[in-house]
Amino acid sequence: MLYELPDGPEIHVVGPDDEAVWTALGVAAGDRRAVIIGAPAAPGQATVIVGTVADFAAWLDPVTGRIPAAQPTGGVGDEPTVVGVDADPPPVAELVTLPHTGIQVPDPTLRVSSLRQLPTPDGVAYTATLRQGRTPVGTIHNEGNGGATNYSPVAGSPFGPRELAAFVAASRTADGQPISDENLLEDWVTEFEHDKEVTAAVRLGRSPLRLRSPLSVVDTFYDEHFDDVYFTARHLTAAKVNTAADRAALTAELLRIPIEAGQWWQLWTGQQWEDLTPPPSRQPGSRQ
Repeated sequence: MLYELPDGPEIHVVGPDDEAVWTALGVAAGDRRAVIIGAPAAPGQATVIVGTVADFAAWLDPVTGRIPAAQPTGGVGDEPTVVGVDADPPPVAELVTLPHTGIQVPDPTLRVSSLRQLPTPDGVAYTATLRQGRTPVGTIHNEGNGGATNYSPVAGSPFGPRELAAFVAASRTADGQPISDENLLEDWVTEFEHDKEVTAAVRLGRSPLRLRSPLSVVDTFYDEHFDDVYFTARHLTAAKVNTAADRAALTAELLRIPIEAGQWWQLWTGQQWEDLTPPPSRQPGSRQ
């Protein structure tokens, strides 16, 4: 069923401190807002949508995740304050860049802590545990048949579908573009896999390496439109790189290894991946 917001009556946003409106509605405000389509002076005769900021963010534009700033309308009999689409948005959370995928997220404490994989005729099925700090909040899973990657919160999870939607809306890709929920879930898994490779290499006293590649090079399913979407095609380790001379020698050795056009090697420096061999001129995307 299609429902378009009408030109009239006006739409108002009521904050939790407008006791008269909430009393007329017969419900407790808590930390919720009320979107009133009609007259705030007679909410019983209007269409009223009630929810928290996170509730509204989960249902509105997944790209911006923003809602109009809530403002009290005053008393029931007072002239209402109309909040239009040009109202100032709430402050945007500071984003943190994750080291292996480059995606930008508002909370780096959300991470995958374990991963179980099972090969299938069509790919690899997996289930990953997602934690917020030390608390398990849900699982990320893919059936390995070419279908979507999904998230299932545990019972009583503080990170449910609404929180995930708000998190996705606030996050960005490596080149600052909006990210989809599925790509975010898969990048969380990729962060875990890369961290595992890096940790194992460092424990052995070696330097981690990875070969970056456009999707179109390694899989005929992807065409030239995926030339600017990259993933890690290979992991290697090398003798510990301590000096500029070590780095130059390693680079010379890697340049002798045949690779496809568009591929390049990177070195883990302890905090980030740095290019060892020349990358393509444009590399905005990062998938794995």
